[in-house]
Amino acid sequence: MVVTCTFKHIHLIKSVIMKRIIIYITNVALLSGIFFGCNNFLEVDTPKDLMDQEMVFNDDATAVSAVTNIYSLLRNSGFLAGNNTGIGLLMGCYTDELQVTAPGITDQTWFYQLNVISSNNAVKRLWDTSYQQLYQVNAAIEGLEKSQVLTKENKEQLLGECYFVRALLLFYLNRTFGEVPYVVLTDYQINKNIARTPQAEIDRLLITDLENSIALLKDGYPSSLRTRPNRSAANLLLARIALYSGDWNKAMETSANVLSNTAYSLEDLDKLFYAESRSTVWHLRTLNDAASTFEVQTYFFESVPPPNVALAEGFLDVFSEEDLRKYEWVREVEGASGNFAHAYKYKKRSAVQPMEFSIVLRIEEAYLINAEANARIGRFDEAAEALNAVRNRAGLSNFYANDTASWVDAVLEERRKEFFTEFGHRFYDLKRTGKLNVLQLVKPNWTSHFEKLPLPQTELQLNPNLLPQNAGY
Repeated sequence: MVVTCTFKHIHLIKSVIMKRIIIYITNVALLSGIFFGCNNFLEVDTPKDLMDQEMVFNDDATAVSAVTNIYSLLRNSGFLAGNNTGIGLLMGCYTDELQVTAPGITDQTWFYQLNVISSNNAVKRLWDTSYQQLYQVNAAIEGLEKSQVLTKENKEQLLGECYFVRALLLFYLNRTFGEVPYVVLTDYQINKNIARTPQAEIDRLLITDLENSIALLKDGYPSSLRTRPNRSAANLLLARIALYSGDWNKAMETSANVLSNTAYSLEDLDKLFYAESRSTVWHLRTLNDAASTFEVQTYFFESVPPPNVALAEGFLDVFSEEDLRKYEWVREVEGASGNFAHAYKYKKRSAVQPMEFSIVLRIEEAYLINAEANARIGRFDEAAEALNAVRNRAGLSNFYANDTASWVDAVLEERRKEFFTEFGHRFYDLKRTGKLNVLQLVKPNWTSHFEKLPLPQTELQLNPNLLPQNAGY
């Protein structure tokens, strides 16, 4: 029997095969995340059987699938997870944003009670998960750089995304643990004995990765709903890093680059966390469009006592009565055991409610970075324009001062009200400005060494090059 294939048939067959390859690669990437979860990042050898670079990165569709799968890993675990394992909840408990209401000893209880030690599961999980995710990023970079067949536009976009994600992960590792290994390779023989990278070199490498990302990415988004980073996302992270390191001019310039993108504007408070929010610079998609965010599942409660955490006692006092965020982003619940409040930024609890994704970067941060950077160099009028844009949207009157110290305090207070329960902003802001001691007002046993988490004890045992342990642990 002779089978005749027309061009249409061939195209259809090719399409079916490609879809199967994409499904296979996606499942492989998901499995690799599961397998990595059972190992220490220093023990992981290159899983050539799990991520065949030649196959994955020699086709545009499978390359996109491999890289975008990394965002699912970020959403599900590690620093950016909106659940009990993420930095938003852990550092909210660690500082003065949240109180633990769940019975028994949990990871958040250790953070809430300032009993974080090198053997805590949460500490090890943050470290291991982040380096496992970094492995995926570095494997993608290596595969993309080797590929000779991807379209130039797609290759540059994907490389730009990977450089951005690598900088983001290492930024959080560095600001949480102090000097850490800046891992850029997948070679097991190198990684198993790697030493901590000096802070000055970490700063240089973060900037290099982000400048590479900015050069490769475009102003527009490669996908709908801003679920993949663009040039503005990389500029905003670079502005944050510049602010943290005291480079006020770079912080001012890069945040201004983001603000100049007309795709963004200050969204109404009641719609800010919608998937189509005009404030969003980059967010992580939920499991499906009908699903709620992990933040809803973590913070929302309808009866008391709360089953997990609640906003700290007295936290509502940071808002004036005129501040609309107090009414839009906070919900109080009364009961026989007392009154509690929870973060109410994310509201979607059923499929019929508007779609929400977990926002990692939003335009409000660019405004507040720009305000602080301008204030630091004495440009008070420019600082006022940026700060008051955020204040006015919240229903507050204009602020103005004639000294830098008052400006910095005002911006920090605005950041506290704007970013509560979002990825540990409160902790990192207090740390970078040398103000962590204010936590002694609510946590009398707070000491200076709590500014860094301990390195996991298992890591130090496996790799003595990571010694010494952070001071105080």
